[in-house]
Amino acid sequence: MIQELTKAELEIMKIFWRSETPLTRKEVASLTTKIKPNSVNPMIHNLIEKDWIQPAGRVYSSTTSSQSFTPKREFYDYLCTVIESPDIPAIMIALSTELGNEKNIDLVIAALLEQKSRLHTNQEDQ
Repeated sequence: MIQELTKAELEIMKIFWRSETPLTRKEVASLTTKIKPNSVNPMIHNLIEKDWIQPAGRVYSSTTSSQSFTPKREFYDYLCTVIESPDIPAIMIALSTELGNEKNIDLVIAALLEQKSRLHTNQEDQ
C-alpha cells in the first residue's frame, strides 16, 4: 500500500518530479522557499521510509561527497492515493498544481479512468 504524503512531503516530491536529474539534500533545499532548509533532511528520510524516493548515487565535489536521490514513484502514484481518499479539496489542489504539461494531463486521465473502472466493477459485484 502506498503511504500518503503530507503537504510538506508533497512539496519535496514536486521538486523531484520536475527535476531531470537526481538531487542532493542541499539542492532540494535550494529549490524550495516553502520549506526551511533544516526540515529537508528529515523529510528526505521520511520519503525514503515511505518508499517515495530512493538513493541514486553519490555526487562528488572537490571537498565533499553527497548522496543524491531520485523519485521511486511517479505523480500518477500520488494521484491514485489522493483519488482513493474522499478529500475532494486535496484532489483539486493536486490537479491544479501539477497540470502543467501534456504528460501530467495524461496521467490524471489515466488515474481517473482507473478509478472509474474500479467503481464500475464494485457496482457490478453488488
